[in-house]
Amino acid sequence: MKLFLRLILALGLVAIAACESSSDSRSGVNLNGTDDSGSTNDTASSGDTDTDTDSDTDSDSDTDTEEPIQLVCPDGEDHPDTCYCLRMGVIGTFDSKASKNDVTAFVDWLNTKSNAIVTMVKTKPVITADFLNSYDILLFLNQSDGVSGPFWSYGADESAALKSWLEAGGGMITVTGFNGDMTAQEVGAMNTILEPATGMSYNNDKYLAEPDLPQNNYCWENSVPIEGWNPDHDISREIKRIAAFWGSSINAPDNAVVVATQPSQTGITDNAVVSVEIGKGRAVAIADEWPLFTNVWLPGTNQQIDANPYDPCYDTDAEQWNYADVYFQHPQFWYNTIEWTAPENECFTIDEPIIITID
Repeated sequence: MKLFLRLILALGLVAIAACESSSDSRSGVNLNGTDDSGSTNDTASSGDTDTDTDSDTDSDSDTDTEEPIQLVCPDGEDHPDTCYCLRMGVIGTFDSKASKNDVTAFVDWLNTKSNAIVTMVKTKPVITADFLNSYDILLFLNQSDGVSGPFWSYGADESAALKSWLEAGGGMITVTGFNGDMTAQEVGAMNTILEPATGMSYNNDKYLAEPDLPQNNYCWENSVPIEGWNPDHDISREIKRIAAFWGSSINAPDNAVVVATQPSQTGITDNAVVSVEIGKGRAVAIADEWPLFTNVWLPGTNQQIDANPYDPCYDTDAEQWNYADVYFQHPQFWYNTIEWTAPENECFTIDEPIIITID
C-alpha cells in the first residue's frame, strides 16, 4: 500500500516537504526559495552518499519500485532531523489572480510537517529522464513565468519522458485555475504536458464561476463547494467538500476514474478531480487552485463563536459555524491525493493531528 504521507493534518493532507524550512536543519528546499530548473536535482547532493539517484531501491536508472522506498538519513540515523523519505518537485508558480491568494498554510505544511524533501522549480525545466529521476512525485502548478505569462510549452520528447517515468512508478498532480482571464493560455500550457503523458486534459471553460455561486457562499470565502465525491476512491476518503472558483473542468479518458464532480450552470463537463493509473504510476488532475489558499485552510479573523441559529453560516444540526476551515477538508484532501499518487514507500510521515491516515 502506498504510504507517501503519514500524518499531515492529522487526517488529511499529504505531507511533502518538511525537510527544510528556513528555520530547520533538514536538507529540503524551501518552497519560497530555491529554484531548480536544471536537468538534475539528485538528493545525494544534500549529504546522501548513495549513488543510486532513482527513486527505487535497486541500482537501475528508472523509477520503478520493486521494493518500497526507504528512509534516507544523510547524516546517520542518530540525526533524525536530516532524514527524508519522498522527493517532490513543485513545477511552476503559485501566482494567482484570486484576491486572497496567499498559500502560506499549504507551503508551511509541506515544508515543516513532513519528512519529504521538496524542490520548487519556478522556471520552465527541460523534462528529461535525468530530471525525472531526481523525484518520486511532481506537482504541476501555474505553468508560466507569472500570473499573466509568458506561458510554457512542452515538446513531444518531454511528454514521452514523463509518460515513461509514470509508467515506471512516478506520481503526478496537476492544478489549474490560476488566471481566469487567460484560461485558454493557461490550460493550453498545462495540456502540452498533461494530455500526451496521461490522456487527461483541461477544458477552456470557466468552470464553477459566478453563476454557480450559492447564496451563502460568503460563509466560506466566496467559493463554490465541490461536493460530488466518488465513495469508492481513496482520494474521497473523509472528504465532504473542497473549494473552487473559476477553474477549468477536466476531460477523463476511458481508463480514468472520476473522483469528484460538481454540476455547472454552463452545461460543460463537470469533472472536478480525475485520476488515472499509468503502468505502475498514477496521476491526478484538479480543476482549481483554491484548495491551496490559506483563507480556506485556517480560521478567519472575524468568525463568531457563540451559537446563532438565525445566521445562515451556523449549522444547527452540527452545532458549529460553517466557516471555510471546518466546511472544507483541504488538509485531508491533499493528504489523500499525495498518498494515492506517491510511489509505494514505508517511510513517509506527516505531523498533523487532524488528518485521518489511510492504513
